[in-house]
Amino acid sequence: MANRVCEILGIEKPVISAAMTWLTSAEFVAAVSEAGGAGVLGINAGQTVPTGDPVETAERLRAQIHRVRELTDKPFGVNLFFGEQIDPFTAETLKVLADEKPAFVLVLPFGPLNKDAVKLFKDNGIKIVARPISATVENLKQVLSEGADILIYTGVEAGGHASDYNVSLMSGFPAVRAAIDAPLVAAGGIADASAAKAAAAMGAEGVYAGTRFIVTEENPTAASVKQTLIDTKAEDLIRVPDVPGVSYFVRNRVGLELEKMMQEGADAMALNRHYMQNGGFLQGMRLGVKDQGIINSSQAINNITSVKTCREVVDELNILA
Repeated sequence: MANRVCEILGIEKPVISAAMTWLTSAEFVAAVSEAGGAGVLGINAGQTVPTGDPVETAERLRAQIHRVRELTDKPFGVNLFFGEQIDPFTAETLKVLADEKPAFVLVLPFGPLNKDAVKLFKDNGIKIVARPISATVENLKQVLSEGADILIYTGVEAGGHASDYNVSLMSGFPAVRAAIDAPLVAAGGIADASAAKAAAAMGAEGVYAGTRFIVTEENPTAASVKQTLIDTKAEDLIRVPDVPGVSYFVRNRVGLELEKMMQEGADAMALNRHYMQNGGFLQGMRLGVKDQGIINSSQAINNITSVKTCREVVDELNILA
Protein backbone atom coordinates (compact mmCIF):
# COMPACT_ATOMS: atom_id res chain seq x y z
CA MET A 1 0.00 0.00 0.00
CA ALA A 2 1.38 3.41 -0.96
CA ASN A 3 2.29 5.59 2.01
CA ARG A 4 4.04 8.96 1.80
CA VAL A 5 5.73 8.67 5.21
CA CYS A 6 7.26 5.33 4.23
CA GLU A 7 8.32 6.65 0.83
CA ILE A 8 9.97 9.78 2.21
CA LEU A 9 11.82 8.06 5.07
CA GLY A 10 12.57 4.82 3.24
CA ILE A 11 10.89 2.65 5.87
CA GLU A 12 8.45 -0.26 5.68
CA LYS A 13 5.98 0.68 8.40
CA PRO A 14 4.96 4.28 9.20
CA VAL A 15 5.80 4.14 12.92
CA ILE A 16 8.22 6.67 14.44
CA SER A 17 9.60 6.35 17.96
CA ALA A 18 9.60 9.55 19.99
CA ALA A 19 12.71 11.65 20.64
CA MET A 20 13.09 10.87 24.33
CA THR A 21 16.53 12.38 25.09
CA TRP A 22 18.00 10.14 27.88
CA LEU A 23 15.56 7.34 27.07
CA THR A 24 17.00 6.35 23.70
CA SER A 25 20.14 4.46 22.73
CA ALA A 26 21.73 3.09 19.58
CA GLU A 27 20.50 -0.39 20.47
CA PHE A 28 16.93 0.81 20.99
CA VAL A 29 16.87 2.91 17.82
CA ALA A 30 18.32 0.08 15.76
CA ALA A 31 15.64 -2.28 17.11
CA VAL A 32 12.85 0.09 16.04
CA SER A 33 14.35 0.56 12.59
CA GLU A 34 15.11 -3.15 12.14
CA ALA A 35 11.42 -3.81 12.88
CA GLY A 36 10.51 -1.63 9.89
CA GLY A 37 9.78 1.63 11.72
CA ALA A 38 11.89 4.74 12.19
CA GLY A 39 13.97 4.94 15.35
CA VAL A 40 15.11 8.35 16.62
CA LEU A 41 18.23 9.13 18.65
CA GLY A 42 17.67 11.70 21.41
CA ILE A 43 20.42 14.21 22.01
CA ASN A 44 21.60 12.28 25.13
CA ALA A 45 21.12 8.85 23.59
CA GLY A 46 23.08 6.08 25.24
CA GLN A 47 24.39 8.27 28.05
CA THR A 48 24.16 8.11 31.84
CA VAL A 49 26.28 11.16 32.74
CA PRO A 50 25.44 14.78 31.85
CA THR A 51 27.83 17.03 29.98
CA GLY A 52 27.74 20.80 29.58
CA ASP A 53 30.18 20.87 26.68
CA PRO A 54 28.73 21.39 23.16
CA VAL A 55 31.54 19.53 21.39
CA GLU A 56 31.39 16.56 23.75
CA THR A 57 27.60 16.44 23.41
CA ALA A 58 27.88 16.36 19.61
CA GLU A 59 30.65 13.77 19.58
CA ARG A 60 28.73 11.49 21.91
CA LEU A 61 25.87 11.70 19.42
CA ARG A 62 28.26 10.88 16.56
CA ALA A 63 29.38 7.75 18.40
CA GLN A 64 25.75 6.68 18.83
CA ILE A 65 25.08 7.22 15.12
CA HIS A 66 28.05 5.01 14.29
CA ARG A 67 26.79 2.35 16.70
CA VAL A 68 23.32 2.36 15.12
CA ARG A 69 24.95 1.77 11.74
CA GLU A 70 26.86 -1.19 13.16
CA LEU A 71 23.54 -2.73 14.18
CA THR A 72 21.32 -1.93 11.19
CA ASP A 73 21.41 -0.62 7.66
CA LYS A 74 17.84 0.67 7.98
CA PRO A 75 16.93 4.41 8.10
CA PHE A 76 16.84 6.27 11.42
CA GLY A 77 16.67 9.85 12.64
CA VAL A 78 18.14 12.29 15.14
CA ASN A 79 16.22 14.70 17.36
CA LEU A 80 16.96 18.42 17.31
CA PHE A 81 15.39 21.38 19.14
CA PHE A 82 15.99 24.63 17.32
CA GLY A 83 14.44 27.77 15.92
CA GLU A 84 15.70 30.87 14.17
CA GLN A 85 18.73 31.31 16.44
CA ILE A 86 21.39 28.59 16.62
CA ASP A 87 22.92 28.03 20.07
CA PRO A 88 26.42 26.49 20.51
CA PHE A 89 25.04 22.99 21.22
CA THR A 90 22.91 23.02 18.07
CA ALA A 91 25.79 24.42 16.00
CA GLU A 92 28.04 21.52 16.96
CA THR A 93 25.25 19.00 16.41
CA LEU A 94 24.63 20.41 12.92
CA LYS A 95 28.27 19.73 12.05
CA VAL A 96 27.85 16.10 13.07
CA LEU A 97 24.62 15.76 11.09
CA ALA A 98 26.26 17.20 7.98
CA ASP A 99 29.04 14.62 8.32
CA GLU A 100 26.91 11.62 9.23
CA LYS A 101 23.76 12.26 7.17
CA PRO A 102 21.05 10.36 9.07
CA ALA A 103 17.90 9.68 7.05
CA PHE A 104 16.02 12.46 8.82
CA VAL A 105 16.00 14.97 11.63
CA LEU A 106 13.06 15.15 14.00
CA VAL A 107 12.74 18.87 14.62
CA LEU A 108 10.88 20.43 17.54
CA PRO A 109 10.83 24.01 16.30
CA PHE A 110 10.96 27.08 18.50
CA GLY A 111 9.53 29.65 16.12
CA PRO A 112 10.73 29.92 12.50
CA LEU A 113 13.35 27.40 11.39
CA ASN A 114 16.84 28.70 10.76
CA LYS A 115 17.26 28.92 6.97
CA ASP A 116 20.92 27.88 7.00
CA ALA A 117 20.11 24.75 9.01
CA VAL A 118 17.31 23.83 6.62
CA LYS A 119 19.67 24.34 3.68
CA LEU A 120 22.23 22.09 5.36
CA PHE A 121 19.64 19.33 5.67
CA LYS A 122 18.46 19.72 2.09
CA ASP A 123 22.00 19.81 0.69
CA ASN A 124 22.83 16.58 2.53
CA GLY A 125 19.66 14.68 1.64
CA ILE A 126 18.38 14.74 5.23
CA LYS A 127 14.59 14.79 5.46
CA ILE A 128 12.84 17.04 8.01
CA VAL A 129 10.10 15.67 10.25
CA ALA A 130 8.64 18.57 12.23
CA ARG A 131 6.67 18.40 15.48
CA PRO A 132 5.63 21.82 16.75
CA ILE A 133 4.89 21.32 20.46
CA SER A 134 1.59 23.21 20.48
CA ALA A 135 0.55 22.38 16.93
CA THR A 136 -2.05 24.40 15.05
CA VAL A 137 -3.02 24.54 11.39
CA GLU A 138 -1.12 27.82 11.17
CA ASN A 139 2.21 26.74 12.66
CA LEU A 140 2.13 23.42 10.83
CA LYS A 141 1.64 25.27 7.54
CA GLN A 142 4.49 27.60 8.50
CA VAL A 143 7.00 24.84 9.16
CA LEU A 144 5.89 23.10 5.96
CA SER A 145 6.62 26.29 4.02
CA GLU A 146 10.04 26.45 5.68
CA GLY A 147 11.03 23.04 4.34
CA ALA A 148 9.51 20.28 6.45
CA ASP A 149 8.86 17.03 4.59
CA ILE A 150 6.58 15.39 7.19
CA LEU A 151 4.43 17.00 9.90
CA ILE A 152 3.42 15.61 13.29
CA TYR A 153 0.25 16.76 15.05
CA THR A 154 0.26 16.02 18.78
CA GLY A 155 -2.81 15.77 20.98
CA VAL A 156 -2.80 16.69 24.65
CA GLU A 157 -2.69 12.98 25.56
CA ALA A 158 1.07 12.91 24.91
CA GLY A 159 3.26 12.36 27.95
CA GLY A 160 6.22 14.68 27.53
CA HIS A 161 6.10 18.23 26.18
CA ALA A 162 2.52 17.95 25.00
CA SER A 163 0.54 20.85 23.60
CA ASP A 164 -0.27 23.90 25.68
CA TYR A 165 -3.72 23.67 24.12
CA ASN A 166 -5.97 21.24 25.96
CA VAL A 167 -7.14 19.62 22.71
CA SER A 168 -7.22 15.87 22.22
CA LEU A 169 -5.81 14.13 19.17
CA MET A 170 -9.28 13.05 18.06
CA SER A 171 -10.64 16.58 18.39
CA GLY A 172 -7.76 18.41 16.72
CA PHE A 173 -6.41 16.09 14.06
CA PRO A 174 -9.34 16.04 11.58
CA ALA A 175 -9.30 19.81 11.09
CA VAL A 176 -5.56 19.75 10.47
CA ARG A 177 -5.96 16.89 8.00
CA ALA A 178 -8.66 18.80 6.14
CA ALA A 179 -6.53 21.94 5.94
CA ILE A 180 -3.13 20.49 5.02
CA ASP A 181 -2.35 18.20 2.10
CA ALA A 182 1.04 17.00 3.30
CA PRO A 183 2.30 13.80 4.96
CA LEU A 184 0.75 14.01 8.44
CA VAL A 185 1.57 11.83 11.44
CA ALA A 186 -0.57 11.48 14.59
CA ALA A 187 0.88 11.63 18.12
CA GLY A 188 -0.48 11.62 21.64
CA GLY A 189 -1.88 8.55 23.39
CA ILE A 190 -0.86 6.11 20.64
CA ALA A 191 -0.18 2.97 22.66
CA ASP A 192 -2.00 0.09 21.00
CA ALA A 193 -3.52 -1.12 17.75
CA SER A 194 -6.90 0.45 18.41
CA ALA A 195 -5.36 3.92 18.81
CA ALA A 196 -3.30 3.47 15.65
CA LYS A 197 -6.39 2.37 13.70
CA ALA A 198 -8.32 5.39 15.03
CA ALA A 199 -5.50 7.66 13.87
CA ALA A 200 -5.57 6.04 10.44
CA ALA A 201 -9.33 6.50 10.25
CA MET A 202 -8.81 10.24 10.78
CA GLY A 203 -6.37 10.37 7.88
CA ALA A 204 -3.03 9.90 9.64
CA GLU A 205 -0.29 8.55 7.40
CA GLY A 206 1.74 7.33 10.35
CA VAL A 207 2.00 7.37 14.13
CA TYR A 208 4.56 8.76 16.58
CA ALA A 209 4.78 7.05 19.98
CA GLY A 210 6.81 7.55 23.14
CA THR A 211 5.47 5.87 26.27
CA ARG A 212 4.63 2.62 24.47
CA PHE A 213 8.26 2.43 23.29
CA ILE A 214 9.60 3.17 26.77
CA VAL A 215 8.00 -0.03 28.00
CA THR A 216 9.93 -2.26 25.61
CA GLU A 217 12.73 -4.73 26.18
CA GLU A 218 15.28 -2.74 24.19
CA ASN A 219 14.58 0.69 25.68
CA PRO A 220 17.26 1.82 28.19
CA THR A 221 14.73 3.01 30.79
CA ALA A 222 15.27 1.24 34.14
CA ALA A 223 13.32 -2.01 34.51
CA SER A 224 11.81 -0.78 37.79
CA VAL A 225 10.41 2.28 36.02
CA LYS A 226 8.90 0.16 33.25
CA GLN A 227 7.08 -1.80 35.96
CA THR A 228 5.98 1.45 37.63
CA LEU A 229 4.45 2.56 34.33
CA ILE A 230 2.63 -0.75 33.93
CA ASP A 231 1.25 -0.36 37.46
CA THR A 232 0.27 3.32 37.02
CA LYS A 233 -3.24 4.45 36.07
CA ALA A 234 -3.92 7.49 33.92
CA GLU A 235 -6.07 9.01 36.64
CA ASP A 236 -3.05 9.02 38.97
CA LEU A 237 -0.92 11.26 36.72
CA ILE A 238 -0.43 14.96 37.36
CA ARG A 239 -0.49 17.50 34.52
CA VAL A 240 2.41 19.92 34.91
CA PRO A 241 3.13 23.08 32.89
CA ASP A 242 6.57 22.50 31.38
CA VAL A 243 9.16 24.18 29.19
CA PRO A 244 7.93 23.78 26.52
CA GLY A 245 4.30 22.62 26.64
CA VAL A 246 2.94 20.43 29.42
CA SER A 247 4.02 17.04 30.78
CA TYR A 248 2.35 14.25 32.75
CA PHE A 249 4.17 12.79 35.74
CA VAL A 250 3.76 9.96 38.21
CA ARG A 251 3.25 11.04 41.83
CA ASN A 252 6.63 10.02 43.22
CA ARG A 253 8.40 12.36 45.65
CA VAL A 254 9.32 14.94 43.02
CA GLY A 255 5.93 14.60 41.36
CA LEU A 256 4.18 15.38 44.65
CA GLU A 257 6.48 18.36 45.18
CA LEU A 258 5.57 19.68 41.74
CA GLU A 259 1.88 19.26 42.54
CA LYS A 260 2.31 21.28 45.74
CA MET A 261 4.27 23.97 43.89
CA MET A 262 1.49 24.29 41.32
CA GLN A 263 -1.07 24.71 44.11
CA GLU A 264 1.10 27.54 45.43
CA GLY A 265 1.22 29.26 42.03
CA ALA A 266 4.62 28.23 40.63
CA ASP A 267 5.09 28.91 36.91
CA ALA A 268 6.39 26.50 34.26
CA MET A 269 10.00 27.68 34.52
CA ALA A 270 10.08 27.11 38.29
CA LEU A 271 8.50 23.67 37.92
CA ASN A 272 10.92 22.64 35.18
CA ARG A 273 13.90 23.92 37.17
CA HIS A 274 12.76 22.00 40.26
CA TYR A 275 12.48 18.62 38.58
CA MET A 276 15.71 19.12 36.64
CA GLN A 277 17.59 20.03 39.82
CA ASN A 278 16.17 16.92 41.47
CA GLY A 279 17.37 14.46 38.85
CA GLY A 280 15.06 15.00 35.88
CA PHE A 281 14.60 12.19 33.37
CA LEU A 282 18.13 10.87 33.89
CA GLN A 283 17.79 9.92 37.55
CA GLY A 284 14.06 9.27 37.57
CA MET A 285 13.72 7.13 34.44
CA ARG A 286 17.04 6.20 32.84
CA LEU A 287 18.72 5.20 36.12
CA GLY A 288 15.56 4.47 38.11
CA VAL A 289 16.79 6.05 41.33
CA LYS A 290 13.90 5.75 43.75
CA ASP A 291 12.22 9.08 44.55
CA GLN A 292 14.71 11.05 42.45
CA GLY A 293 13.78 12.88 39.27
CA ILE A 294 10.50 12.37 37.50
CA ILE A 295 8.63 9.54 35.82
CA ASN A 296 6.84 10.69 32.71
CA SER A 297 3.89 9.02 30.99
CA SER A 298 1.24 9.40 28.31
CA GLN A 299 -2.43 9.43 29.27
CA ALA A 300 -2.69 6.11 27.40
CA ILE A 301 -0.80 4.32 30.18
CA ASN A 302 -3.83 2.19 31.11
CA ASN A 303 -3.43 0.44 27.76
CA ILE A 304 0.17 -0.64 28.45
CA THR A 305 0.08 -3.83 30.50
CA SER A 306 3.34 -5.60 29.62
CA VAL A 307 6.88 -5.12 28.37
CA LYS A 308 7.05 -5.93 24.66
CA THR A 309 9.80 -5.99 22.06
CA CYS A 310 10.21 -3.06 19.69
CA ARG A 311 9.21 -5.35 16.82
CA GLU A 312 5.96 -6.24 18.57
CA VAL A 313 5.18 -2.56 19.14
CA VAL A 314 6.03 -1.51 15.59
CA ASP A 315 3.84 -4.29 14.21
CA GLU A 316 0.97 -3.39 16.55
CA LEU A 317 1.07 0.31 15.63
CA ASN A 318 1.54 -0.24 11.92
CA ILE A 319 -1.47 1.41 10.29
CA LEU A 320 -0.79 -0.45 7.04
CA ALA A 321 -1.30 -3.88 8.60
